[in-house]
Amino acid sequence: MSPLFPLLNTHNASPYFSAPRGSNALDGGAPFYDVYTCADGKWMSLGCLEPQFFATFIDRFNAALRINGMKTEWTPTRAKQFTKDDWPKLRKYIQDGFKAFTRDYWADVFHGLFFFFVSFFFFFFFFLGVTAVSYSDACAVPVLTPAEAASIDPTGSPRPAPHPRLSRTPPSSPHAGSPTKILEPGTHNEAILIELGFSAEERDAIIQAGALGEEARDNWKARVKAKL
Repeated sequence: MSPLFPLLNTHNASPYFSAPRGSNALDGGAPFYDVYTCADGKWMSLGCLEPQFFATFIDRFNAALRINGMKTEWTPTRAKQFTKDDWPKLRKYIQDGFKAFTRDYWADVFHGLFFFFVSFFFFFFFFLGVTAVSYSDACAVPVLTPAEAASIDPTGSPRPAPHPRLSRTPPSSPHAGSPTKILEPGTHNEAILIELGFSAEERDAIIQAGALGEEARDNWKARVKAKL
């Protein structure tokens, strides 16, 4: 793995990738780095790895549940983020919370007017346990459908526009209805393999092994059959 993924390889002995697959901070093991289903079957993506972002997330998440009268047997604090023994409880807590309300409700909690209400609420009811409301990013965002993504794009395109958007030198972006060609997956597979120095026999072996997908293998079989 070292020559191909040096960055990941450096984390082999770190808390991020040293444990078995599915139990590390960045591979689905950490409850604060995952995707959760909401009451309407839609999803919220959570990626608050850094402590300051997790603090913002858990403060607002706890507040949303309390304001709605949701009772829980256990309430996590900021300090519980990297306590692995508590990860199963933390995951269940987050799962149950997200499932209690719709995706758009949670989007409002982390990105809408809910912030102002919570700030007002905590100012008068600080005994709930949160001493301040941070306005930094909680790294909790709604997962949008392609149609929803297109509806908020200035060009109406489901493809993300280039970032960052600079006022003096704005990036060019393909507008909806433009002749920009969208490449299908695998369009340049063969050209890339040739550029990398693979022979025809080696390319055929790669395709037959299914490394380029079922469609590529089926197309290869059809070409071979047509030559017979």
